[in-house]
Formats: sequence, structure tokens, C-alpha cells
Amino acid sequence: MDLQQAKDLVNQAMEAYKNNDFDLAIQLWSQLEKSTDEVKEIYAKAQYNLGVVFVSLKRYQEAEQAYKNVKREDSGEGYAKAQNNLGGEPYRVCRRLNILRDYSDEKTNLYPRN
Repeated sequence: MDLQQAKDLVNQAMEAYKNNDFDLAIQLWSQLEKSTDEVKEIYAKAQYNLGVVFVSLKRYQEAEQAYKNVKREDSGEGYAKAQNNLGGEPYRVCRRLNILRDYSDEKTNLYPRN
């Protein structure tokens, strides 16, 4: 698969995702292969996107595998995001909780909402 074909496939998958056609988006992103150095960053982004879709569909094992397919050498940013999401919590929750983990319990006060 060359670079242009990969970009076209990603664009089609993004359109499907935007239209809430998650099955088609999964099918299209799954077709991408890391065949050349040109395509490796697109592949990494596709794997990350697959992980996001799988989490939203509560298909956590598939999400975990997709996130693990993102390699640091393919996309540094995608790798960091994928590793963050491998923390075992859904992305929206994980993003907020990771900030709190950097502080000791004595310095972090959480108050219940009334």
C-alpha cells in the first residue's frame, strides 16, 4: 500500500466514524498495513483510532491490542497517547486521573459535590 492509498483509506474511515458507522471505520482502519516507512505514522494513527472506537464500543481487549500496535518509532505522539490509554481506565477518565497520581494523598483533597 502506498502513501496515497493509505491516506485515502484513513479519510474514508474518518468519514465513517463521523457518521457513527463504527463497523465500517473499524473495517477500513484494519486494512492499513505498515508496509513502508512512509505509511508507518498513518498506520500508528489508525491503530490508535481503532483503540478509541473499540473502547467506545466496550470492546476492551481489542482496544488494548490496537493500542499495543502503536510503536514509539512509528509515531511518538501516538505512542504516548496509546500508552496513556493502556492504564486500564477509559480514556476520558484516565486523562484526568493521571494528573492526580502525581500528587500524594496529603496534597490532594477531593470534595464531594453537594
